[in-house]
Amino acid sequence: MLDVRKIIDRYPDVLEVGKESKKAKRKAKRIKQKKAEFKELGEILAIYLQKETSDAFRLNSHLAFDYSRKVQHSFGLSLDEIEEMISLILPEKIIEFEGEIRVKLCDDLFDSYLGYLFSGLYHDVIKDRDSIIFGLRKALPKFPHLCYRLSNKWGFGYKHGMGELIISGHPGGYVGHEMSGEKIEVIQFER
Repeated sequence: MLDVRKIIDRYPDVLEVGKESKKAKRKAKRIKQKKAEFKELGEILAIYLQKETSDAFRLNSHLAFDYSRKVQHSFGLSLDEIEEMISLILPEKIIEFEGEIRVKLCDDLFDSYLGYLFSGLYHDVIKDRDSIIFGLRKALPKFPHLCYRLSNKWGFGYKHGMGELIISGHPGGYVGHEMSGEKIEVIQFER
């Protein structure tokens, strides 16, 4: 029979219990620290809008989607936080970036990829029975010129494959672009 000391010397990790929980705690701590760097969810939107108005995603909606998936992997946003970003924070940020957006609207090749952004944020966290609601009624009511031009390329529900997406308000263009399953419901209101 082997001596216990020899086994421990040969396999030092054999007695480590809860190694998975330690990894999970470290990951949760990293996510919490990263969230603290973004003092509020609005800063994530502000950085995205800066990138979009500086042509970082020009003519490539998939780049915006990939960028937002990286943001999601780094910060671990919940579906509730994503809903809050679009329903409550987005209208404020659109007003804040109105000047830059107006300038970009003069460029015929400018498209807004906000829908691709939010699709990437929820893409990896939504499950089969989950639903996420995007309340867009407040997003652009004061700026119909923005709504008209931006509606050419929003892309909500891009690569939607799980759960239910409910869009309340003006959904823009390319809803459900490359959708692979489940359900998208759009509830539009008259202006």
